[in-house]
Amino acid sequence: MAQRADSSRVRLFVLTPAARVDDSVEALHQFVRTANVLGYDASTVYLPGPAGDPTPEAYRSYVTEVAPEAVDSSTSFVVAPPGEAGRLLDLRAAQRGMWWLRDDTGAAEVDTEVADTLRDPKARCIHLTPSAQHRRQLSADGTPGIVLTDYLPGRLVELGEQLGEQPKDDLVVYHAPGRGKRVEALRSRLPTSVDWVPLPAQDPEGAARTLGRAKVFLDLTGGGASGRAARTATLVGCCVLASGTPATEDDPGRAVPEQYRLRDDGPAAPAESAALIAEILANHAEHVQHHGDRRDRILGQERTFCDEAFVALATVEAFQHRVQHLTLA
Repeated sequence: MAQRADSSRVRLFVLTPAARVDDSVEALHQFVRTANVLGYDASTVYLPGPAGDPTPEAYRSYVTEVAPEAVDSSTSFVVAPPGEAGRLLDLRAAQRGMWWLRDDTGAAEVDTEVADTLRDPKARCIHLTPSAQHRRQLSADGTPGIVLTDYLPGRLVELGEQLGEQPKDDLVVYHAPGRGKRVEALRSRLPTSVDWVPLPAQDPEGAARTLGRAKVFLDLTGGGASGRAARTATLVGCCVLASGTPATEDDPGRAVPEQYRLRDDGPAAPAESAALIAEILANHAEHVQHHGDRRDRILGQERTFCDEAFVALATVEAFQHRVQHLTLA
């Protein structure tokens, strides 16, 4: 990685998988855009680095700067998602940042050895995480975590509010990577008149239009309804049922009401979940009202994210200034 002369301001580089469209990649673009709005020098570094402009069409509205590589300098802050975390170990001078983002399957895969190395206090790694539960786990291991979530982009908020006005069908849209048997167990317990459609995960706008016709969105990724599709579903007036650990109050827009969380274990779990789906299909308007607070939080997420990004970058800047002061002393 290239070297550059030190300056007094943190320069942010965000390592981003190229030619991919999913929740985590969108969040990486959001961070770069927000950092630039806040007055920082921030760039996206696409991996691998193809020729030309590799910015996916879906993310061109973020207008992020693109750098060919991260600069390994004492004033650089280089952030990577889990899948690219190993690249942080190549840095010698820069402050490392690990952002524990989930992909569209609900996973946050990272090599165990790499993760253990980056959790070591000597690794100069700051851990950014949207999950309160994960921050508690990091804290228990003696590793502090900083809140950094993401937000539903304006194009989906606008589309979601338009679609929220249209009538709903007895349609269940599901996102269940690797959980096909569970979907079939639920489907077999409901009338054949109920339609079931898989989420078009690689097409956010298409997903929003499909969700706009549905009464139920079944999110079996284990992410607790934190994904982009689950939040879009709430905006379009679709009731979200989710598996996974409940998010807490400091994760805005990521919690669905407790009664809409699905149990993952026990012989009664499929029957209970199927009964809940049937109840929502029969009394959709009543159930939608229970998601009103979540909808309000989703609409405020961009402002919340800006505040979180400011705190994260200010923390890094303060740490780097302190290190430089000690080095010069």
